[in-house]
Parts: sequence; C-alpha cells; structure tokens
Amino acid sequence: GTAKSQGFFKYVHTLKKTVQENHYNYVLRMSQNSLSALDLTIAKNAGAKRVTFRSTNSHVYGGKSEHIIHCLFRPIANKIIDVKIAPSKEAAVFMFGKKNVRKDNVSILNNSLDLDVYRFRPEKRDCIRQELGVEEKLVIGHIGRFNKQKNHNFLIKIFKEILKKHKNSTLLLLGSGECEKEI
Repeated sequence: GTAKSQGFFKYVHTLKKTVQENHYNYVLRMSQNSLSALDLTIAKNAGAKRVTFRSTNSHVYGGKSEHIIHCLFRPIANKIIDVKIAPSKEAAVFMFGKKNVRKDNVSILNNSLDLDVYRFRPEKRDCIRQELGVEEKLVIGHIGRFNKQKNHNFLIKIFKEILKKHKNSTLLLLGSGECEKEI
C-alpha cells in the first residue's frame, strides 16, 4: 500500500484500487480520530458494502488542532460507519457520541489478554532480575508510551518518595514516545 505521507491522492487511489480489485465487502478501520473514517468513505465508494470503525482511545493524542478536527469529522464519520466498536464506554462516547452509546449503536469490545503469558514464574523473575542487575532491589516498573497522558513526571515524583524509605530501589520505565528524551 501507499502511505498517506507519500501523497494523499496516491493513497486514495491505492486504497480504492485495493478494495475494488480484491472485492472487499467489509472493511475495518481502527483509529483514535474520526478523521480516519475518511478511509471508510473511500472504501464504500470503491464498493465495500459495510464498513466498521473501532475506536482505540477515549481522547486524541496531539494538540488542540487534532481535537478540533476530530470534533468536526465525528458527525460525518457516524453517518458513514455501519458498525461501531469501542474498547470502553468512554472511548465509545468520545468517538461516536453519547447519543449513539445511549441508543446501543456501539458495541463495547474490551481489550483482551492471554493471562497465562503474564503468570508469575519464579525462575523467569530471577533470570530477568540478574540480567538487569537488580537481584536484591525493590523494583518499581511502568510499561507504557512516553507521552503526556501517561504522566511519567508524577510517577518519578512518587518514586523519589519511595527512595527515601527504600534506598535500595530502582525504577524501570519501558516504552517509547515523544516525551522519552525529556523523561
């Protein structure tokens, strides 16, 4: 496929051609912003019979302009989308509006996890602690994007207080994002 960054019209042409040539009747788009429903408009114009949008968040990452664009395109997106899905009620309201949620026009499909993958295994714990050089330490960890919403600054303030009581502590932060260098 063609990335939008390679040119909007080239992207539209490629998406339309892909839907037409493969005779896709159903198209799913996942995003945090209603502007992404534009892809579903293209898919419908190319012959898709039903389009589904799965909201991925309860807010838009970015600045004020991204939020304004989302608010402007939300009513248009709601008219285009045949099947509306969100991971939570908050994400459903944000993407599709209170009215659609109230009328049960949105399916809430919670994110799922294979919990066995996260089952505690003492031998694995010891191996990882040794690899990281934290065998005898109190380890506080956080896994998540390095962005404003995850509030790493507050986490670091809390850890500073933990260090006062537990000198042999370490903070492990895993992830990437626009605030990574700052944090």
